[in-house]
Amino acid sequence: MKIEWNGFLQEVVKPERSKRESCAWIFSSHPFCDDDVWYITDVHNVGLKDKGVQYSFAPDKKDFHRVKREATSVKLTRIGNVHTHNIISHDAKGLDGKELMFQSVPSDTDLKYARRFNDAIRGIIIVYFPSEVEFGAICNIVWHDQYGTSLDHFEAKVV
Repeated sequence: MKIEWNGFLQEVVKPERSKRESCAWIFSSHPFCDDDVWYITDVHNVGLKDKGVQYSFAPDKKDFHRVKREATSVKLTRIGNVHTHNIISHDAKGLDGKELMFQSVPSDTDLKYARRFNDAIRGIIIVYFPSEVEFGAICNIVWHDQYGTSLDHFEAKVV
């Protein structure tokens, strides 16, 4: 299985994304087959009404429908999504291991959203920003199902 990130990983580390979660849909060419390729497609985040874009994600409806039409036209199946959990350093200590572990676990909001959209797979990309104006670094990518069960054994080739 391969993942085609379509520049999403390069985008999520940009300083302008430090104060908002980034999200993307995962489309599959041959769902759950050995020759499957996942296509990650960035979707504009408008955030949940009560949480905002810094602490949640919700896709812009128009952008969601545009992306879905494009995927359907080339016969791809939406199987889930991936989004970021950003850590912004507020002191010289750098990355806190406890915060990294906390951000690696899907929140109740994440799981509620996953079940609502019936996502088979979800990814959380943990991005560490030394400050709000510096480029971030990807610390980890955690995969889980819609119930929060970790997919530790999951391996995919990044293309």
